[in-house]
Amino acid sequence: MADEAVHLSDEELTTLTEARARAQRLLDELRQRRQELDLTPAALPAEQLAAGRAAMQKAIESAERVLVNLDKALQLARGPLN
Repeated sequence: MADEAVHLSDEELTTLTEARARAQRLLDELRQRRQELDLTPAALPAEQLAAGRAAMQKAIESAERVLVNLDKALQLARGPLN
């Protein structure tokens, strides 16, 4: 069943495709912000800075999982490649 295509309307497929694009933009922005913070860390105590970096990493990992799952959903919706 995992390999079966799922039928979506054109509108649903468009929504899923747009969601994937938004998730990619979010992931790109989070990675850019992390890079900026790594280059110029905020003037915070080390403990707060570490907590902020950990939170940023968790957000990036979450966005990556969303993107992977949206890719899987799109693959199912589009069916097997012929």
